[in-house]
Amino acid sequence: MAKLGTFCNECCFYNPDKKDCSHGLIDMFTQREATIEWNNDGPVIDRVCRYRRTRDWNEGLSLEEKIKLSEEEVFLSGSIILLVENIDNLKEIFSKLKDAAKNRFKFIISHQCKLGPLLEITKELDIHASFVRSLDEDVSDKKRVFDCLKHLKNGYIFIFNCSKEIDYAVFEKVHNFTNRLMHRVLHIEAIDQKLHQSVSMAHIYKWLNGDMMESFSNKLKNIASEESSDPQIFNWKEINEACTNNL
Repeated sequence: MAKLGTFCNECCFYNPDKKDCSHGLIDMFTQREATIEWNNDGPVIDRVCRYRRTRDWNEGLSLEEKIKLSEEEVFLSGSIILLVENIDNLKEIFSKLKDAAKNRFKFIISHQCKLGPLLEITKELDIHASFVRSLDEDVSDKKRVFDCLKHLKNGYIFIFNCSKEIDYAVFEKVHNFTNRLMHRVLHIEAIDQKLHQSVSMAHIYKWLNGDMMESFSNKLKNIASEESSDPQIFNWKEINEACTNNL
């Protein structure tokens, strides 16, 4: 079976004389226990490096400028699922989420309030959104999220309950954890039992029907157990500690 990987040879950040990466990524992949094989052309890493650029990429820029530019080109994207009961403070919440996500995420709004005020808010804030009406006030958050899955974009899903306190730094934290510290992440567990602030890889979450019937976390653990692989599941304590240590 074909495997994805990265050839460092001919990358503008790879120094063949010193056999290292000026971006520090070989060391970072080593810390993440990636398999690195060395040959005459340099290292071959069994992970996809999103920062690999050809030697003639932006020729004439300094190394520092190239590093800065490559980091600006690597970012998170996907969908934000919002569970909304009423419009209290909703304009402020939507505005902060849009800014925190840098307008790279699609909003999917599961609402139990009237649609009109929601449309006015999203139009005023220029937010692209899909709306899913939740008619049953007693329906579970898991079912509400499941009903939103057909609207997902590829990337990550961030789930928020708008009646709860939201950490707007979560996008930057996940970006730091995945794109700077190079952790492979399929799922970050919610801070409560109702999916609030859970983060999941969209295509796998959708394929496994999310948290219906059994939690997505348990589904990943079961698959990993069968395959003797890493389930790639984390919690916010781990994410926050890693971000603090990397500041």
